[in-house]
Amino acid sequence: MHPALPGGGSQYVPEMMRQYLLDQRMLKKKMESKKKRIIACPVCGKTVVYENSPYRPFCSRGCKGVDFIRWSDESYRIAKGEHEDDNGVQSNGE
Repeated sequence: MHPALPGGGSQYVPEMMRQYLLDQRMLKKKMESKKKRIIACPVCGKTVVYENSPYRPFCSRGCKGVDFIRWSDESYRIAKGEHEDDNGVQSNGE
């Protein structure tokens, strides 16, 4: 028995340890929830937790497939400037 603890400490110490472990788990959950990044799917705009998504940065397999199709169809393009020729070289209007 420990004289400094109420009841000699036989039941009090395990209860303190149990409460400490519960507090640590709650603290860990709070810290993990703060780390989660929520992003918008580039295809549909639906919000998704970045870390837990197997299709990141997309929300689903379907959106990932749509993006792949757009790339393969060459739907994504960089616009040419007014004074660029087909090789991407700037012309000075001469």
